[in-house]
Amino acid sequence: MPGYNSNNRSNNKGNSYGGNRYGSNQRPQLETLPFTQLTKDNYVQMADDVITHIMADRRNLLTTSQIRNLLSLNSEIYNSVVSSRCTILGENIVSKLMYLKVRMVYESGRQKPVDIFIKNSHLIEHLDDIGTDKEKYMLFARYMEALVAYRKFKGGQDD
Repeated sequence: MPGYNSNNRSNNKGNSYGGNRYGSNQRPQLETLPFTQLTKDNYVQMADDVITHIMADRRNLLTTSQIRNLLSLNSEIYNSVVSSRCTILGENIVSKLMYLKVRMVYESGRQKPVDIFIKNSHLIEHLDDIGTDKEKYMLFARYMEALVAYRKFKGGQDD
């Protein structure tokens, strides 16, 4: 091609489009909150902290519908555990918890706000921590409910 010099091509990366230092469509990553073990004394404050942290950048905030969908995945398991008189979770319940984990991973991969939420709330780590302990599961279920409540309370209307 006459007049074409590959050495004279402009490099259209980074700031050349007038974007910020992260590029025109990128923004700094929200730092993930550190993992803390759930207890009866801290799960409400932890839920409050997670939602407050995520709301620092409302573009990363998941909708009430998204968080309620995660909670609804847990509802059947919760009903089975509450109606059981056993102090340990049976094989069937543990299997359902593993499926819940798979669904959370899947939803994280589909939607960035869900991924940010699951990483900051450490839901997968808390699921892994349950094992067959019924009390740990009940605490996990209450934590999920608290996350939904604080999202609705602090987030107001969905965008």
